[in-house]
Amino acid sequence: MTDHVIVLPGGGYGRLSDNESTTIVAWLETLGLSASVFRYPVGKAARHPAVLDAVRGEIRARRDAGADRIALVGFSAGGHAAGHAALAPGATDAERVDLALLSYPVVSILLDTHRGSRENLIGLDASAELRAATSLDLLVTPAAPPFFVWHTAEDAAVPVQHSYLLGMALAAAGVRHALHVFPRGRHGLNLARLDGDGDAVQWTSLAEAWLREEGWLPPVGPDRPGFRAGHAH
Repeated sequence: MTDHVIVLPGGGYGRLSDNESTTIVAWLETLGLSASVFRYPVGKAARHPAVLDAVRGEIRARRDAGADRIALVGFSAGGHAAGHAALAPGATDAERVDLALLSYPVVSILLDTHRGSRENLIGLDASAELRAATSLDLLVTPAAPPFFVWHTAEDAAVPVQHSYLLGMALAAAGVRHALHVFPRGRHGLNLARLDGDGDAVQWTSLAEAWLREEGWLPPVGPDRPGFRAGHAH
Protein backbone atom coordinates (compact mmCIF):
# COMPACT_ATOMS: atom_id res chain seq x y z
CA MET A 1 0.00 0.00 0.00
CA THR A 2 1.30 3.45 -0.96
CA ASP A 3 0.72 6.37 1.40
CA HIS A 4 1.30 10.09 0.93
CA VAL A 5 1.11 13.00 3.36
CA ILE A 6 0.14 16.49 2.15
CA VAL A 7 1.36 19.35 4.35
CA LEU A 8 -0.71 22.55 4.49
CA PRO A 9 1.17 25.48 6.10
CA GLY A 10 -0.51 28.20 8.14
CA GLY A 11 -0.65 31.91 7.44
CA GLY A 12 -4.22 33.04 8.09
CA TYR A 13 -5.24 32.32 4.49
CA GLY A 14 -3.28 35.47 3.64
CA ARG A 15 0.12 33.87 3.10
CA LEU A 16 1.88 30.53 3.51
CA SER A 17 4.27 30.10 6.43
CA ASP A 18 7.75 28.94 5.47
CA ASN A 19 8.26 27.54 8.99
CA GLU A 20 5.42 25.05 8.53
CA SER A 21 6.34 23.66 5.14
CA THR A 22 9.62 22.00 4.16
CA THR A 23 10.73 21.46 7.78
CA ILE A 24 7.55 19.46 8.38
CA VAL A 25 8.10 17.42 5.21
CA ALA A 26 11.66 16.68 6.36
CA TRP A 27 10.38 15.44 9.73
CA LEU A 28 7.77 13.21 8.09
CA GLU A 29 10.41 11.80 5.76
CA THR A 30 12.57 10.83 8.75
CA LEU A 31 9.64 8.63 9.77
CA GLY A 32 9.73 6.96 6.36
CA LEU A 33 6.65 8.71 4.97
CA SER A 34 6.27 10.21 1.52
CA ALA A 35 5.31 13.86 1.97
CA SER A 36 4.97 17.14 0.08
CA VAL A 37 3.90 20.74 0.71
CA PHE A 38 0.78 21.99 -1.06
CA ARG A 39 0.70 25.72 -1.68
CA TYR A 40 -3.05 26.29 -1.61
CA PRO A 41 -4.60 29.64 -2.68
CA VAL A 42 -4.19 32.57 -0.28
CA GLY A 43 -5.16 36.23 -0.16
CA LYS A 44 -7.89 37.22 -2.60
CA ALA A 45 -7.58 33.82 -4.26
CA ALA A 46 -8.56 32.04 -1.03
CA ARG A 47 -12.25 32.92 -1.09
CA HIS A 48 -14.37 29.84 -0.34
CA PRO A 49 -14.66 27.31 -1.95
CA ALA A 50 -11.32 27.92 -3.73
CA VAL A 51 -9.13 26.41 -0.99
CA LEU A 52 -11.35 23.36 -0.49
CA ASP A 53 -11.47 22.75 -4.24
CA ALA A 54 -7.70 23.16 -4.53
CA VAL A 55 -6.92 20.75 -1.70
CA ARG A 56 -9.30 18.19 -3.11
CA GLY A 57 -7.65 18.62 -6.50
CA GLU A 58 -4.25 17.92 -4.93
CA ILE A 59 -5.62 14.80 -3.24
CA ARG A 60 -6.93 13.56 -6.59
CA ALA A 61 -3.56 14.28 -8.23
CA ARG A 62 -1.68 12.31 -5.58
CA ARG A 63 -4.07 9.39 -6.00
CA ASP A 64 -3.61 9.56 -9.77
CA ALA A 65 0.14 9.37 -9.09
CA GLY A 66 -0.34 6.10 -7.21
CA ALA A 67 -1.15 6.94 -3.58
CA ASP A 68 -3.66 4.57 -1.99
CA ARG A 69 -4.03 6.50 1.26
CA ILE A 70 -3.79 10.25 1.81
CA ALA A 71 -3.13 12.05 5.09
CA LEU A 72 -3.36 15.80 5.59
CA VAL A 73 -1.11 17.64 8.05
CA GLY A 74 -2.15 21.25 8.64
CA PHE A 75 -1.06 24.16 10.82
CA SER A 76 -3.27 27.04 12.01
CA ALA A 77 -5.28 28.14 8.94
CA GLY A 78 -3.70 25.19 7.13
CA GLY A 79 -5.18 23.06 9.89
CA HIS A 80 -8.57 24.48 8.99
CA ALA A 81 -7.94 23.70 5.32
CA ALA A 82 -6.93 20.14 6.20
CA GLY A 83 -9.88 19.60 8.50
CA HIS A 84 -12.27 21.13 5.98
CA ALA A 85 -11.12 18.76 3.24
CA ALA A 86 -11.45 15.84 5.66
CA LEU A 87 -14.92 16.77 6.91
CA ALA A 88 -16.82 18.81 4.31
CA PRO A 89 -19.59 16.94 2.48
CA GLY A 90 -19.40 16.24 -1.22
CA ALA A 91 -15.98 14.57 -1.52
CA THR A 92 -15.65 11.84 -4.13
CA ASP A 93 -13.84 8.57 -3.41
CA ALA A 94 -10.75 10.01 -5.10
CA GLU A 95 -10.89 13.03 -2.75
CA ARG A 96 -11.20 10.97 0.41
CA VAL A 97 -8.94 11.89 3.34
CA ASP A 98 -7.76 8.86 5.30
CA LEU A 99 -6.17 10.63 8.27
CA ALA A 100 -5.77 14.21 9.53
CA LEU A 101 -3.17 15.75 11.84
CA LEU A 102 -3.95 19.32 12.91
CA SER A 103 -1.59 21.64 14.78
CA TYR A 104 -3.14 24.62 16.65
CA PRO A 105 -5.91 24.72 14.03
CA VAL A 106 -8.50 27.34 13.25
CA VAL A 107 -11.71 25.35 13.76
CA SER A 108 -14.76 27.55 14.30
CA ILE A 109 -15.55 30.39 11.92
CA LEU A 110 -18.45 31.27 14.20
CA LEU A 111 -15.99 32.44 16.85
CA ASP A 112 -14.69 36.00 16.56
CA THR A 113 -11.09 34.93 17.15
CA HIS A 114 -8.59 34.84 14.28
CA ARG A 115 -10.68 37.21 12.18
CA GLY A 116 -7.95 37.32 9.53
CA SER A 117 -8.63 33.73 8.50
CA ARG A 118 -12.36 34.40 8.34
CA GLU A 119 -11.88 37.61 6.36
CA ASN A 120 -9.69 35.94 3.73
CA LEU A 121 -11.79 32.76 3.52
CA ILE A 122 -15.38 34.05 3.47
CA GLY A 123 -15.30 37.79 4.26
CA LEU A 124 -16.25 39.52 7.49
CA ASP A 125 -19.76 40.16 6.20
CA ALA A 126 -20.47 36.47 5.48
CA SER A 127 -23.81 35.07 6.62
CA ALA A 128 -24.18 33.01 9.76
CA GLU A 129 -25.05 30.07 7.52
CA LEU A 130 -21.76 30.30 5.61
CA ARG A 131 -19.79 30.74 8.84
CA ALA A 132 -21.42 27.59 10.20
CA ALA A 133 -20.82 25.69 6.94
CA THR A 134 -17.09 26.39 7.22
CA SER A 135 -16.77 25.57 10.93
CA LEU A 136 -15.08 22.19 11.32
CA ASP A 137 -16.78 21.18 14.56
CA LEU A 138 -20.18 21.45 12.89
CA LEU A 139 -19.12 19.20 9.99
CA VAL A 140 -18.03 16.15 11.98
CA THR A 141 -19.93 12.92 11.27
CA PRO A 142 -19.25 9.31 12.29
CA ALA A 143 -17.73 8.81 8.82
CA ALA A 144 -14.86 11.22 9.55
CA PRO A 145 -11.30 9.85 9.38
CA PRO A 146 -9.08 9.58 12.48
CA PHE A 147 -7.79 12.92 13.81
CA PHE A 148 -4.74 13.95 15.82
CA VAL A 149 -5.06 17.49 17.22
CA TRP A 150 -2.70 19.49 19.40
CA HIS A 151 -2.70 23.03 20.77
CA THR A 152 -1.27 25.12 23.60
CA ALA A 153 -3.31 26.72 26.36
CA GLU A 154 -1.31 29.95 25.99
CA ASP A 155 -2.05 30.39 22.26
CA ALA A 156 -3.22 34.00 21.93
CA ALA A 157 -3.69 34.04 18.16
CA VAL A 158 -5.91 30.95 17.82
CA PRO A 159 -7.27 30.19 21.30
CA VAL A 160 -7.31 26.58 22.43
CA GLN A 161 -11.13 26.74 22.47
CA HIS A 162 -10.93 25.91 18.75
CA SER A 163 -9.37 22.52 19.40
CA TYR A 164 -11.69 21.81 22.33
CA LEU A 165 -14.70 22.36 20.07
CA LEU A 166 -13.31 19.95 17.50
CA GLY A 167 -12.39 17.38 20.13
CA MET A 168 -15.89 17.46 21.61
CA ALA A 169 -17.46 17.05 18.18
CA LEU A 170 -15.19 14.11 17.32
CA ALA A 171 -15.99 12.47 20.66
CA ALA A 172 -19.73 12.99 20.22
CA ALA A 173 -19.61 11.36 16.78
CA GLY A 174 -17.49 8.45 17.97
CA VAL A 175 -14.57 9.33 15.69
CA ARG A 176 -11.19 7.89 16.67
CA HIS A 177 -8.98 10.80 17.70
CA ALA A 178 -6.23 12.11 19.95
CA LEU A 179 -6.28 15.62 21.48
CA HIS A 180 -3.26 17.06 23.28
CA VAL A 181 -3.20 20.45 24.97
CA PHE A 182 0.11 21.68 26.38
CA PRO A 183 0.15 24.38 29.08
CA ARG A 184 2.81 26.63 27.55
CA GLY A 185 3.74 27.88 24.10
CA ARG A 186 3.01 30.66 21.66
CA HIS A 187 1.13 30.26 18.40
CA GLY A 188 3.06 28.88 15.42
CA LEU A 189 5.42 26.48 17.20
CA ASN A 190 5.76 24.14 14.18
CA LEU A 191 8.14 21.42 15.45
CA ALA A 192 8.38 23.07 18.92
CA ARG A 193 12.13 22.64 19.25
CA LEU A 194 13.13 26.07 20.58
CA ASP A 195 13.89 27.10 24.16
CA GLY A 196 10.67 28.22 25.79
CA ASP A 197 8.41 25.91 23.79
CA GLY A 198 7.82 23.85 26.93
CA ASP A 199 6.12 20.47 26.91
CA ALA A 200 4.87 21.04 23.38
CA VAL A 201 8.19 19.56 22.28
CA GLN A 202 6.48 16.21 22.87
CA TRP A 203 3.97 16.62 20.05
CA THR A 204 6.12 15.03 17.34
CA SER A 205 6.83 11.91 19.38
CA LEU A 206 3.15 11.67 20.34
CA ALA A 207 2.18 12.06 16.69
CA GLU A 208 4.69 9.41 15.64
CA ALA A 209 3.24 6.96 18.17
CA TRP A 210 -0.27 7.75 16.94
CA LEU A 211 0.71 7.28 13.29
CA ARG A 212 2.20 3.94 14.23
CA GLU A 213 -0.97 2.93 16.08
CA GLU A 214 -3.07 3.94 13.07
CA GLY A 215 -0.99 1.70 10.80
CA TRP A 216 0.89 4.42 8.93
CA LEU A 217 4.26 3.37 10.35
CA PRO A 218 5.56 -0.15 10.93
CA PRO A 219 5.25 -1.50 14.46
CA VAL A 220 8.26 -1.24 16.72
CA GLY A 221 9.97 -4.61 17.00
CA PRO A 222 13.32 -6.23 17.84
CA ASP A 223 14.80 -5.23 14.50
CA ARG A 224 13.51 -1.63 14.61
CA PRO A 225 14.87 1.49 16.30
CA GLY A 226 13.33 2.36 19.64
CA PHE A 227 12.68 -1.23 20.73
CA ARG A 228 13.54 -2.34 24.24
CA ALA A 229 12.86 -5.83 25.51
CA GLY A 230 9.57 -5.89 27.38
CA HIS A 231 8.64 -2.36 26.35
CA ALA A 232 7.32 -1.05 23.05
CA HIS A 233 6.70 2.70 22.79
